[in-house]
Amino acid sequence: MRRLLLCCLAFSLLIVAAKKERDWETGKVADSGPAGTQTVPLGSRTIPIALGSLTIVGDAYTYTATYRTRDCRFIVGDPVKFAQDKQNKRTLYAVDADGKECKLNIERQERASTGKDQ
Repeated sequence: MRRLLLCCLAFSLLIVAAKKERDWETGKVADSGPAGTQTVPLGSRTIPIALGSLTIVGDAYTYTATYRTRDCRFIVGDPVKFAQDKQNKRTLYAVDADGKECKLNIERQERASTGKDQ
């Protein structure tokens, strides 16, 4: 019984330690729309998955990214919480309109206009 308790405690500590902390930022959904389809293998066949395109304007960068439309729902003009993955700089995480964390693939990243350039 004691071993089981120690194993459960150690396992729960590993799960907590494995959870990634993200540097969340806030921005605005500037644009959203269809981006085409992606085929995904499923057993001996492939199935098409609809992709959406999303533009997020943050303080430092503007991101254009794609995501699986069945997984996420974004509303143009709404504020959005997002974070770029520290290990894979081509991955962006965003919290959609339903409060769900979504994984996005960055297609383009550019410095946001500061207003001083004009």
